[in-house]
Amino acid sequence: MDYEILSDAELVELAQKNNFDAMETLIERYKNFVRSKGRTYFLIGADKEDIIQEGMIGLFKAVRDYDGSKQVQFRSFAELCVTRQIITAIKSATRQKHIPVRRTSVPRRMEASFPPALRTSISCSTR
Repeated sequence: MDYEILSDAELVELAQKNNFDAMETLIERYKNFVRSKGRTYFLIGADKEDIIQEGMIGLFKAVRDYDGSKQVQFRSFAELCVTRQIITAIKSATRQKHIPVRRTSVPRRMEASFPPALRTSISCSTR
């Protein structure tokens, strides 16, 4: 079967039925699209290929989740999935959830210099 002449919707339908050749054709068809999307984003400490790989994951998710009955072209749905996957990867990589916002206790060396009556009232630490 010549997969090059099939529409995107037909290829997606075949790929959802585990047709490897249809999936490969879709990947080839959208490879440059994903690369162009990936070039517009930057992630500190990551290679450009990492962002492009995230875009390819988005393309796989688009194939998996596409529903042709929704009257949306596959290209539009794929663009949305690829963009969201890249942005989610960048957000999770740059999230700083383990960095403390502020220090909540008085350092021990400072605490020792306070008079004994103040030591217990200003210490915020939970020792």
